[in-house]
Amino acid sequence: MEHPIEVMGLVRRGELVLSVPSGRPDPSVRLTRVPSQAAEAAEAEELDLSRYEGRAIMVRGDDQGRWIHSAEIVDVAGPILSAVVERLSGLPRP
Repeated sequence: MEHPIEVMGLVRRGELVLSVPSGRPDPSVRLTRVPSQAAEAAEAEELDLSRYEGRAIMVRGDDQGRWIHSAEIVDVAGPILSAVVERLSGLPRP
């Protein structure tokens, strides 16, 4: 079953840390282009987020818990907005 979402978070250590984790035990998720029903492993098409490290991004995809499948990056915040997202999210500074 698909759970389409649009979320925003900060990229830290190659993962997206959701700014509003919605009750998740771990607010970090990994992103993949692989559709949720595909036989292919999510890691096969994991998005490389290294160029977004420390920035806020918005992502659209299929929420599957630890992974967001069929993920696409919708927008990337600049340094000022990324700092605001970090402050408002309450996430500890790296």
